Amino acid sequence: MKFLCGAADIPCFTVSSKTHTWNLVYVDGQWLHVDVSDNDLSGRNGVLLVESYQIGKDQAPEATAFLKELFVPGSTK
Repeated sequence: MKFLCGAADIPCFTVSSKTHTWNLVYVDGQWLHVDVSDNDLSGRNGVLLVESYQIGKDQAPEATAFLKELFVPGSTK
């Protein structure tokens, strides 16, 4: 995910909980969650470009806020 976003100049970074990892991408003026690993054959709907992510709790929310501002200044205000 990070590679593809980087190739398209879309700000993206990984977020982790204790047991899972997903991505935050900046699209249409907002940060959205994307979990490509959730798009498996289990029959569940995937997590693609959603505002909030209920499956995992961000292990380092301060670092996430810092990265959002680093990649896109003013994006958290």
